[in-house]
Amino acid sequence: MPDGGGDTGRPKTGDGGVKRAVPGASVEIPYVEIPDIDSLPPIRFSREEIPPFPFSALVSQSPMKQAVLVVLANPEIRSAVLFGDTNCGKATAMFSARKLLPLDTPFVEMPLSVTGFQLFGGEIKRGNRVIKSRGLVGEAMGGYLVVERLNLFDDDTITKIVRLAKERGFTILATANREDGDFPPEIWDLFEVAVSVNSVVDIEERIEILKRVEEYRRDPFLFYQKYAAQEERLKDRIASARSIAPRVEFSAASTDHMKKMVSKIKPEWDEKADRLVEVLKKISAGVVALDGRTWVEKGDVNEAMKLMAANLVTRL
Repeated sequence: MPDGGGDTGRPKTGDGGVKRAVPGASVEIPYVEIPDIDSLPPIRFSREEIPPFPFSALVSQSPMKQAVLVVLANPEIRSAVLFGDTNCGKATAMFSARKLLPLDTPFVEMPLSVTGFQLFGGEIKRGNRVIKSRGLVGEAMGGYLVVERLNLFDDDTITKIVRLAKERGFTILATANREDGDFPPEIWDLFEVAVSVNSVVDIEERIEILKRVEEYRRDPFLFYQKYAAQEERLKDRIASARSIAPRVEFSAASTDHMKKMVSKIKPEWDEKADRLVEVLKKISAGVVALDGRTWVEKGDVNEAMKLMAANLVTRL
């Protein structure tokens, strides 16, 4: 074995090692106490083990990327969904966002197999023991709860998650595939940010996507390092935006323009229209904060309008 060769995978001998198996010999199996499986924390496969696909390496899909950046720029935005074709980069963009956030920002993944107890927390009894948990929604407080294929969950679960996001102060960042079905109108009404994501059709862009994906699969660490400088600049931009967003001011002219834009999709003015203006303000704040400004112009409102879920619904 070469010097410094390390573990070869063969059985070891010696004190404290695994003894060599001898054919025909009896083997003494030590007793190991196995804990109650319900007392163990849920097993999660963490993406911390390898770097995610760099956000800066995403090809095309400008509206999708802008939506994610705006949501990261203004933590007051409480819900966003990337709705579109399968395998068009929605989940990749969503998980890439983790590396662009401050290190202490919660970024909690919600698996499709999640139980109500795992998601919402609470107390359950196991014999004489009481197991308490704050659930994934508790872990996400102050950060992001990320969900793939949100439209596979039932309406009651989605409604409850969105309500808790507003109450407990976290953001739902989700994807939804068209092939899994559309959301009913009452669920669409819950979302603040939403964009429609279509598959890339340009041949050259598709070839570039395949090249980058293959390069990432071969060596994700090396590939991420290739874009590390761009990722760091983008991270700094988002950190700056998150400090600017709370200080964004809205003039009477910009607010009037928002009302005008909202009236195009909600002609009859009511409480919902007022709520949409507030949503548009939050999105506009994210847009200008990414630009390093604290004032909002008409063009910013128009840009924000493209990202508002209520506006998307009228075009689906």
